[in-house]
Amino acid sequence: MKYSSLGRAVCLMVVASLMASGAASVLMPMESAAAVAAPHRAGTLREAIGGDAAEGPATLPDQTSQAQVLAGITAGEADADAVDAQVAASGLSAQGVAPLATDLIVTRIMGANRFATVAEAVDRSFSSAEVAVIVSGEQTYDCGFASGLAGVFDAPVLATTSSLLPADTRNALVDLGVTKVFLIGDTSVIGSPVQTAIEDLGIATERIGGATATARAANVAQRMKAELGAAMPDSVIVVDEWRGAVLAGPISWARHIPILIVDNVSAGDCSVPPETASMLDSLDVSEILVLWSGRLSELDAIHSGLSEWVFPAVIAHEDPGVLSVRFAEACAYRGWIGSWSLAGIINGDATGPYEALGAGAALGAQGAPALFTRPERLSYVVDRFLYDSAAHLTDVWLFGGLTALAPTIDAAAADQSEPVPPLPPGAHAVPGNRLVLVMCEETTDVVDAEYRFWRASSQFGTYAPMISSDDPFWWDTPLANGTTYWYKVSVVDAARGIEGPMSPPLSAQPVPATPQRVSGTDRYQTAIAISRYNFTETGSAVIATGADYPDALAASGLCGLYDAPLLLTPANSLPPGLLGELERLGVWRVFLAGGTSVISTSVENALRSAGYSVTRFAGKNRYDTAALIARHVLARNGSPEVFVVRGDDFADALAVSPWAYWYQVPVLLVQPDAIPPETSSVFWDRHIEFAVVAGGPNAILDRVAARLMVDEGIRIYGSNRYTTAIALEQILGAPYRPYFALGVATGTNFADALGGGVACGSWASPLILTSPSGLVPEARTLVDSTEPTVQLVEVYGGAVALPESIVTEVRNLLR
Repeated sequence: MKYSSLGRAVCLMVVASLMASGAASVLMPMESAAAVAAPHRAGTLREAIGGDAAEGPATLPDQTSQAQVLAGITAGEADADAVDAQVAASGLSAQGVAPLATDLIVTRIMGANRFATVAEAVDRSFSSAEVAVIVSGEQTYDCGFASGLAGVFDAPVLATTSSLLPADTRNALVDLGVTKVFLIGDTSVIGSPVQTAIEDLGIATERIGGATATARAANVAQRMKAELGAAMPDSVIVVDEWRGAVLAGPISWARHIPILIVDNVSAGDCSVPPETASMLDSLDVSEILVLWSGRLSELDAIHSGLSEWVFPAVIAHEDPGVLSVRFAEACAYRGWIGSWSLAGIINGDATGPYEALGAGAALGAQGAPALFTRPERLSYVVDRFLYDSAAHLTDVWLFGGLTALAPTIDAAAADQSEPVPPLPPGAHAVPGNRLVLVMCEETTDVVDAEYRFWRASSQFGTYAPMISSDDPFWWDTPLANGTTYWYKVSVVDAARGIEGPMSPPLSAQPVPATPQRVSGTDRYQTAIAISRYNFTETGSAVIATGADYPDALAASGLCGLYDAPLLLTPANSLPPGLLGELERLGVWRVFLAGGTSVISTSVENALRSAGYSVTRFAGKNRYDTAALIARHVLARNGSPEVFVVRGDDFADALAVSPWAYWYQVPVLLVQPDAIPPETSSVFWDRHIEFAVVAGGPNAILDRVAARLMVDEGIRIYGSNRYTTAIALEQILGAPYRPYFALGVATGTNFADALGGGVACGSWASPLILTSPSGLVPEARTLVDSTEPTVQLVEVYGGAVALPESIVTEVRNLLR
């Protein structure tokens, strides 16, 4: 089973909740929990050790571990800066009105092909026109921004192929009496034969060039300004994809507001192309309205990318239907549209607007908004919008045939009875240790959705409501292992108090946790397997050499900073499957730990050729590489704390890695009897205030620890490498007990534990190091004590690294 980072956060939230309530169970996450918003990390190293990162003090080490105060350690109080995450979005709800008794008139706008469909839309809105605008039927943006130019001339938008004028487009030009056509795009977009065919009809042409959509949008805006002069609006609508362009099309037609394009919002960058920047300067805008159908986490990038001109107002939502309704409401609020009698509905899940190429001009001429729906059913938010508009709405146009919009949508759009929320999608129940997780996918088109969970003792018994939650999941606990429980789920529109139908019955039987071996054919494939089992989506990955350990020792804090897995590579070529894993994760940025002698330039070039942004941390030695990584982490996390471990061995760094990941704290390397100048410079330059030294006086001499330039610090260690890992868990992991997950790896080699420690860190769980002969008594005690709550145990590496007897020993402790 694969897990998402947000799913992990859910687990940790559940653990905290159960600690507070005294219960002894936690939930089993699923990939469909990826949209759950939950706390991620709490507290700093100093707070964890002082007991401020959780309710109650940290557990003190027992007799098998030791903590030596290096300087007067105090439980300081962190000043949490309030983060103002303003989102300039129109959250205006439509004013509810009493519905009319009559149903709406629904009309399909469709033809034998996309060009015929466009001609049909034109025929519905225009009886004649002197001017027409023609776009390529293969371009996704153009129909949106071309609508603004069409509106300036009260013109329709038609479509063509790149090399042949379609018969439906030709006939529409003749029937409308068009005398001039604007062609949008250079000859690579709309070829010369099309222009010739139009001119052969006695129609004049004017080409607005541009090989890219960005350039064409800017050129269209420039032509609008040349025509309108001082009457040109000082508002601009900015989009990043075709959905925004299509939604804005009707408003652009009716209000002559230009549409411009930005790039790379989904990559967290929001770069403003030169053509767009030049046009924003030329227009001297006072309002920028951004339409963004994507992750809300990208809003900061949008704001920073456009604030050079005007701090933008952003209307954003991941669900296209919600985005379209919010935009329509915002336009009504601004007075851009009045009491519309018509609304257009378009498939928002399609790969392009090919069924709606003429929708912008056709709907704009009618003063009507464009709305997105799911292709298989009428989106609930759109159905509500139609219902709430019943006082003035009489007609609905559906753009596209039955393959674009299911036949059930016609009746649903016409029906003016009170809409009810849909069935919860993907409802399922997952058993865990003494619990069942009941969950469904998020119903994104119910804006104020709540989820009601029901339970019965048998499939056909009486289902009693157990809980209503804003989150699409519920953990039922504590339960009896071996007993079958039955559940149903329903969706509630909390703003209106309307509940939808319940899901079919779901059953699950709680079971004890069992250890799961995570391994591959070699260390490189094991690292990929660890990533696959513990990460489902992340924008970043860290890659280190698998041939040696020094560079990877310092990478765990960097991984934590970006919620990234740690992958391994040989020096001269990427291992099989690594690029596929990066693609599965959705990675766009890769960090390399180490210089070209351990990760060659050919590996870096292969990553760049695959489209990844690559940043390399390459020092002149292992201490310098660790220092470079530490500076990067410290500059971004703002917390002057570090771990310190010996750099000539791997065990203590492996034991630290889960906590370096979780607390996002860098790992610095020292020699047992000296502090390298590269390490000292970090303490000096970054003004480190707190350090945790992992390892006893035999690993790092007391006189070395005493010379660390730090305000406060503590040494944590055990009698050997295995008990040092337990000592770190007892102190740094105390705020996160009882644990949801555990990791087990050999302490006699480094390769499997490198990625395993990062994976454990993503769960805020310890990495247990063991010898192949068996767990040390302290580790057995830890596993046994977490048995009531632990749901996931991963054993990293194959049977050569850890024999099956270790798996059997862990399994017996969990029963």
